[in-house]
Order: sequence, then structure tokens, then C-alpha cells
Amino acid sequence: MTLAELFEWLEMENPADFEYFEQFAALAECEEELSVRQIYTVLSDVEPALLAELTENYFEDIFQGIPDEATDFHLLMTNIQRALCGLAAAADEDDNRRAFAEELHRFRQWYLTDSAVDCTPIAGGPSFVRTVFDALAICRGEKLDVAEHSFQFGQALDYPVSEYMVTFVAAGEEEEEDSSETLVHKTAPVIDGQWSDS
Repeated sequence: MTLAELFEWLEMENPADFEYFEQFAALAECEEELSVRQIYTVLSDVEPALLAELTENYFEDIFQGIPDEATDFHLLMTNIQRALCGLAAAADEDDNRRAFAEELHRFRQWYLTDSAVDCTPIAGGPSFVRTVFDALAICRGEKLDVAEHSFQFGQALDYPVSEYMVTFVAAGEEEEEDSSETLVHKTAPVIDGQWSDS
């Protein structure tokens, strides 16, 4: 997908138009391959507070579809949310905004493509494997009387952790002292003009 096609997909003419939850969800769930640079460009004009709010709201929406018994998976998603929200809130620094784009890119790759969840129909039948995104869609569908399944998220816990994946304090609490120092990748820092578009 080209950058122009991505803007059209998000119903935007320029980065200043990015301001709605639906746009964030569409960016996170776009099944086309996107680069870190494209994600960064789309988000380049979003105010840090708004970016953090959109990120938090997106994950809160995801949490609605996670089965109650999947506690380890819920904890993983909470930590991903905290890391991304922390980077978003610090996005007034360009390096942190680029770090956010890299982490969102990493999340998308895992969420939409690389993750694996074992799904088994409770009424009987063969189990099957789906990505986290698809498995949670099934969970949501069950609230609409779709046949029930059991879900094993064990394989999905193998999230590709980066130096950015630090635990940020819960909302309403003060951040850890000097926490901003954790936003720079220790082994592969984002330097102006350089990208890791893998």
C-alpha cells in the first residue's frame, strides 16, 4: 500500500486530519503491509495527549473481547498498552514519536499476522489456529450467539519484546523517576533520518 492509498483508506488528506478512534483502529487493523515510515507520517501531526488517548481507547476496546480466563494474555496486552501509551504521551520529542511508530508496527505485525491462538469449538469438532486479531473477533461474535469456543493463548504470549516494552505506571499514578530515559532503544536507537522499516 502506498502512502497515498493509506491516506485514502483512513479518509485523510494530510496528517492534520488524524484525530478519530476509527482512524486509529483502521490504521492498527489495516491488513496491507505498512512500513514504520508510513505509520510515522500518518501520525506526525497528532498531539501527544490525543495520541495517548486514542491508543488507550483502542486497547480498552480490545479488552472487551478477551475471555475472562485468559489472564496471562490480558496482562500481556495491558503491558503493550502501557508501553505504547507512554511513548505516545512523550511524542512531543520526535525520537519518541518514531519509537511509537516502530512499536505500533511491531504490534500490528504480531496482532494481524505472526500470532497464533488455538480455537476449539465447545460443541465438538476440530480445533484450528487463528491470529490474535481473528481469535478476538470470534470472541466478540460469541456475544452475538455465534457457537462458543475455548481459546488457548499460550503461543500468543511469545510477543517480540523490545527495549521499548517497559511497564508504565497505571493511569493516575506518577511515572517512575527518569522514566523518559527508557524510551530510547539501548541497542538500536532511532536516529533522525534513520528507520527500521522491517
